[in-house]
Amino acid sequence: MNFNVSIVVLCFASISCEAQKLVFDHSTPAVEDRGLVVGPGQLVPQLAQSYWREFINASVHRGLARLTITESVECLDRAMIRDTGHPNYDNTVHDIRAFGLPDLPVAQILIINGEAYYSFRDQKKLIQRGPDGEGDRNFVQFRELGTGFELLHFVLTPPGPALPPTAYSMTVYVRATPKVSISACAGLTKRLAALTQADLLSLEVRADTWFMESLTFPAVYPFATGSPPNKAAYNVSPHVTCGYTKRGGVVCSGFNFHP
Repeated sequence: MNFNVSIVVLCFASISCEAQKLVFDHSTPAVEDRGLVVGPGQLVPQLAQSYWREFINASVHRGLARLTITESVECLDRAMIRDTGHPNYDNTVHDIRAFGLPDLPVAQILIINGEAYYSFRDQKKLIQRGPDGEGDRNFVQFRELGTGFELLHFVLTPPGPALPPTAYSMTVYVRATPKVSISACAGLTKRLAALTQADLLSLEVRADTWFMESLTFPAVYPFATGSPPNKAAYNVSPHVTCGYTKRGGVVCSGFNFHP
């Protein structure tokens, strides 16, 4: 699977148009998701911070907005989805070794309800900045019933030809701390449905960043620290899936979760 579409140019005021290519741009009135490629050797913290400031000004009105920046289309693909093999633990570990994942450098600007989160990673450092400043390596953007949630990744899917053009669906991946509570997950699903105005929304929740059985989650979350858990630990780690529809409300299921 490949996100590459007809490439157009996104010109930020402070950056040469020739140095940047907008690979994808998915948007609804409430959600925006852009993928940008710059030239080899150009993605450094100073450039990423220039995009950070200008993307905030352009997209702060959205409920949820994201700009991901890499130095090649292939690296951008692997930062967004699983593009090889059947997703499971063994294939994920194989992909990490085969491709030397994560692909670096990579930068991402995430805006949630008007608050901006900036992440940059290269071979030497990981820089993250939240609304309160730098240094927070574990963003908590939502709290429900004593559980904190960090939004790791989302996928915005346009409607099919038989559906209204506004009938987008979403899948959202979050990390929960200090526990995976199914009641808190249900509450977060309702909040995300309101924030994104999605007709259909699926929420995937773990206590870590390893969604190894999901095609729409990258093999490695680009800003994760540490190695994958061993297979036994991965298999028993709590995991909750919640689904939302406008007619049916929220339904959640999973294993090894707290009430």
